[in-house]
Amino acid sequence: MESGKGWLVKTMIKKYIVIGNWIRSRSDYDLHYITANRLCILYHINPEECYLLEGKDRFFHQKYKTLPKLPLLLPRSDGDYQLTNAIIHEENVLGSNQK
Repeated sequence: MESGKGWLVKTMIKKYIVIGNWIRSRSDYDLHYITANRLCILYHINPEECYLLEGKDRFFHQKYKTLPKLPLLLPRSDGDYQLTNAIIHEENVLGSNQK
């Protein structure tokens, strides 16, 4: 716990990296943008437990490279938003190994 201005503030340990991005729906084949906050709702997780990134942010790759290796939660075209579908961090998942 940290104290700030007389209040006790509980800091949550980050468990996931949640990345909002474009996804093509299997049902209507349209492209949809799903925000990181919306993904937290779909995965039933607290946003305070996550690093939230947006794939359309032009500095996305620089921000992503600075984060610890945690499970990735991404949009899914099949709509199956279970935590068991999290991607265990791999260097090539998001092209982060590009120089």
